[in-house]
Amino acid sequence: VIIGIFMFKVVASPLTEYFFLLEKTDIVSSLLFAVIFELFIYMNFCGLSLLIYGIFGVLGYRIPLNFKQPFSSANLVEFWRGWHRSLSAVLKILFYKPLRGKFPLFVALMGVYLASAMWHGVTFNFLAWGVFNASFFWLTIQFLKRKFNKLAFVLMPFTIVIGRLIFADSDTDRLIQKLSFDFTNFDAISSILNTPIHSLISLLLGLAIVFIEISFRNARVMQKRNYKYLRTPKMLA
Repeated sequence: VIIGIFMFKVVASPLTEYFFLLEKTDIVSSLLFAVIFELFIYMNFCGLSLLIYGIFGVLGYRIPLNFKQPFSSANLVEFWRGWHRSLSAVLKILFYKPLRGKFPLFVALMGVYLASAMWHGVTFNFLAWGVFNASFFWLTIQFLKRKFNKLAFVLMPFTIVIGRLIFADSDTDRLIQKLSFDFTNFDAISSILNTPIHSLISLLLGLAIVFIEISFRNARVMQKRNYKYLRTPKMLA
């Protein structure tokens, strides 16, 4: 419960101060906003999920974790297995299994991600997000089959950040401008530094949590991917 409140209220909520970056189209601002928005979505949704998980636990009911440290993953396949697991389970039953029984893997993945895209909204950016993620999920599987594990790991943050850039902006013209990667008007850093101090602290805390999950993903305390590292006195033992 405490971890959920911390992630939702202390880390996620102050990050809304950075949402002005959505309006900017240069590459630095676009990528910074994508990273910050990814942090916001993760801390907000994961925090609420952990809060609910904790409350049910206090009442004597054990429910599945909806997030399982997705940033502790070694590749994109593991990442999505740990992200919003309740939705993933529904999509797997309703779309993946029926499609996989009749079509090749790529078609099945495309069907799943397009269904997920339409669950979020029927706009160009969500559909583009679905196609983008399905393609890179399939590419990751091909890398793993060929034992290109390091390439799969490098591909993961790239796909997450660019995918979130696409996901975040429903203004099609502005999104196309962002994806043209404009290398002018780099004022995002100074704008971020001028935000309230509590937002800067929240940003650093969010980045630190993700950094720990990625950097120490093989540590014993991380193995079950249940946020034990945030609730044990002996950190990263």
